Amino acid sequence: MSSLFVGIACMQVLTGSLNTIFVKLADEERSVDSEDYNSWFNHPFLQAASMFLGEMCCMLVYFAYSAIKKADVEEPAEGVIKFRNPRHGYLFIIPAMCDMVATSLMYVGLTMTSASSFQIFRGSLIIFTGLLTVVWLRKRLEWFRWLGMFVILCGLAITGVGDLSTPAECLSTNITDFPSQNLTSLEYFHPNRHINVGTGTFGATLTTDDEECTDGGAGAGLLGNVLIVGAQVVMAFQGVYEEKILVNYDVNPLLAVGWEGFFGFSMMSILLVPFGYWKVGDPWTTWSHGPHGYFEDTIDAFTQLGNNNRLLAWFICTIFSIGFFNFAGMLVTKKMSATTRTVLDSVRTVVVWVCSITLGWELFTPQSLAVKVVGFLVVVSGVFLFNNILFVPVARKCLNKDK
Repeated sequence: MSSLFVGIACMQVLTGSLNTIFVKLADEERSVDSEDYNSWFNHPFLQAASMFLGEMCCMLVYFAYSAIKKADVEEPAEGVIKFRNPRHGYLFIIPAMCDMVATSLMYVGLTMTSASSFQIFRGSLIIFTGLLTVVWLRKRLEWFRWLGMFVILCGLAITGVGDLSTPAECLSTNITDFPSQNLTSLEYFHPNRHINVGTGTFGATLTTDDEECTDGGAGAGLLGNVLIVGAQVVMAFQGVYEEKILVNYDVNPLLAVGWEGFFGFSMMSILLVPFGYWKVGDPWTTWSHGPHGYFEDTIDAFTQLGNNNRLLAWFICTIFSIGFFNFAGMLVTKKMSATTRTVLDSVRTVVVWVCSITLGWELFTPQSLAVKVVGFLVVVSGVFLFNNILFVPVARKCLNKDK
């Protein structure tokens, strides 16, 4: 493999890891909202729109690059359609819709579960991509790929058990987060952590007794994991569809990402309008995002962004990281395959895991930590099996040596 491909692969792993970290950092920030409560930032659909904005920036880079380098003298291979006319952008409407649905589901799930679980459950993408490759692209999978998919499935099941045994994130276990504040004069809200401080309308009396903590954290985490796995089904369809397009059309990866960003941002921006009037329940419940009980309160989100510079910084960093990540991923799909892209996407789990533990985003008991580590190792083993890395080559070498 050339150094160029290695660099592209490293860029996908690095920017993909930073993307998850930046989104979670934003979710961990508290900012004064439109009702003057100091609330956690909980606006996944606006974050999804920002992701498409980052992708759309790739189109600007493409046009700037085309203006500098007037003509591309390299001709496509025989039988490959030269993709240069902008009217062919409609080919990316379907992957943009898939990206919109999958990203929204994942960002909602990320508000309910930990960053490490989020990244581990994204490993299920290999399973669904493999199945769709067989059904749609009519490719045959070797026995070790089927075995790898089964091992990954077992690892995800183990990780799910670990999440069920993880303690709920209650304020009584994180009281050191507020060392210098008058807790009785502020109210902190998050729909899935069940942290309420103060004595206001939606407040509750501060407690330091672990038994007083609600047990909704495990249930919310399980639901978040289910949403993340569901998103992988949609992403698998998107990846295989993109591979089919990129094989038949000589499309620049920057332009491809830009078109997906354009369509995704347009559709998501339109949807944010009715979401801002759709009241789905009381404020700070699982499906409402903001202090007014709306499905997505965009005005409240911008209010919080304006009141916290660090939150705004994470939000902007997400836009740039997702643009670079999708460009690298599209380039990997074009030059290698959709399967290689999913493998590299699984590698960044290690980076996210380390950062998640270092930054104290997760609460562990020794038992739950052990279970999640085992689940992670099983998933990684399944990824290695699926991609014919380490296990199968070593076994074949040993067998040939014996013979």
